Amino acid sequence: FFSQAVNVKEARKEAIYIIDKIKDKNITYPVVFDWEVITEAPARTDSIAGTTLSQCALEFCSLIEGAGYKPMIYASLNLLREKYDKYDIDMISKYDLWLAEYKDLPEYPYEFKMWQYTNEGKIDGIDFDTDLNVYFKEVPDEE
Repeated sequence: FFSQAVNVKEARKEAIYIIDKIKDKNITYPVVFDWEVITEAPARTDSIAGTTLSQCALEFCSLIEGAGYKPMIYASLNLLREKYDKYDIDMISKYDLWLAEYKDLPEYPYEFKMWQYTNEGKIDGIDFDTDLNVYFKEVPDEE
């Protein structure tokens, strides 16, 4: 879910909205909180503090989890460190991370469950560049 929440109340409303939209669907992948900086124009989210953003992500994920789905947080490397320094990694570490870092090998030094490694992917049947991802799904040990 592409969020533009600026407070916990809005994040809660977004989670309730998406839960209602997926309640009759067979969801097998995580339900993701995707909050991004808008760079093309001024946005109402420009001045959100990192702690507030982290609290929004936690609220969204908590409600998603409470509804029986697997939550995840999507974030670019910039949101996790130097450029914007928005997410408090300690605060959000309870939930799996989907990292967007467009390089041959990620520099992010912490654990993540999904990696978006390019936004210039080529897929048959899609006539424009597209995001490509790898999901590191845990497989149970065989006995």
